[in-house]
Amino acid sequence: MKWLLTLFFLLILQGCATQPIYPQQVITSSDIPSKWQLKGRIGIVTQGKAQNFSFKIKFQQRAFDLTLTGALGLGQVNVISQVGGLYIDGNISSLSLKQWMDQELGWHFPLQKLADIVFLHQLNIDDNWQVIISKYGPYRETSMAKVVRLTHQRKPIKVKLLLKEIIPILD
Repeated sequence: MKWLLTLFFLLILQGCATQPIYPQQVITSSDIPSKWQLKGRIGIVTQGKAQNFSFKIKFQQRAFDLTLTGALGLGQVNVISQVGGLYIDGNISSLSLKQWMDQELGWHFPLQKLADIVFLHQLNIDDNWQVIISKYGPYRETSMAKVVRLTHQRKPIKVKLLLKEIIPILD
C-alpha cells in the first residue's frame, strides 16, 4: 500500500513539473487609434512616498481628458489638455502638464507618450525614462501593454501602470 501511495505521489509531482511554459506572443500594432479611451490604476513611488490612483483618460490625437481619483474614491481631479491650453477642474492653467503634475502631485510621467508605449511597445520614449512592459494583453488582432513600469533616470520617480481597459472610440 505504501508503495502504491508513493508511486501515485511521484506521478503527481512529475505532472506538475512538466507543465509546458509558453512564451507570451507579442504582436505590435502598426497604428494608434485617433480616438481611444483607457482605464486603469497608477502607483507612484517618489522620495519614499507611495501614492495610488485610479484613472480614466480619453485621447483624441494629442488632446486628452484625464480624471484621476484618489485611493478609496477620495478626491478627484479632472485635467483637460487642448489646443487652447491646460484646464484643471474647468479652470485654465498657465502651467504645462509636467509643471502642474510636479507642483500639485509631486511627480510626473510622459503622458503624451502613452499611446506609443501601449500600442507600439516603444521602450525608448525619452532619455529621462526607462520603460519596461512586463505584461501584454490582446487588443484586436495585436497585443497591447497591460503592465508598464516607468523609472525616471535622474529623479526618484517610479511609476507602475495597470491598464485594465482600452477602448477605441469610433465615430
